[in-house]
Amino acid sequence: MYDIDIRIILKEYLAQEFANTHSIIVDEFKICWGDARVDIAVVNSNLHGYEIKSDNDTLDRLPRQIEFYGKVFDTMSIVCSKKWLSESRQLIPSWWGIVVAEEIDGRVFLQRRRKERLNKKIDVRSVLELTWKGEALGILEAHNAVRGFKSKPRWDIWDRIIELLDKESIKRAVRTCIKGRDGWRSAETMKRLIKVDLQ
Repeated sequence: MYDIDIRIILKEYLAQEFANTHSIIVDEFKICWGDARVDIAVVNSNLHGYEIKSDNDTLDRLPRQIEFYGKVFDTMSIVCSKKWLSESRQLIPSWWGIVVAEEIDGRVFLQRRRKERLNKKIDVRSVLELTWKGEALGILEAHNAVRGFKSKPRWDIWDRIIELLDKESIKRAVRTCIKGRDGWRSAETMKRLIKVDLQ
């Protein structure tokens, strides 16, 4: 069972789960300046991450991934084959969810073993750094604070946003920016595409 086998069924499940919720589903979502990328992210009223570990993967990168994902995601789940269930359970934090992927008669099935919980240690600066420069300027503009910053580098703009807004306001603004990106597919669109593919 390969990554792609788990990914297909997981995206099908997420498209159904988050349809009609103004969510978007993103493959290979980069965080922390590209130092890490989660296999699948769902963006709605929270940032949800899903890390896939298939039979052909290893857990070598997981400790570092845990560190980076913990800075950004409100919830995280590992979606792994039975091969990695025991070892991954020992590595991941208690707030991560666990979903087991099992292949039966050529089909992949997902079973939730542990529900995810909210991450209480998010680094708001790392969340803010998910925004592009134009998006960060848009946040300042929405708060009548963009003057003098259009020619500034991103980190100066981010610094100013940190000064202006509280943690929850920043997280909300970042999610709005991400959901507004052109070409990023909503869960409802994904659901329709999956139906077409299956016909």
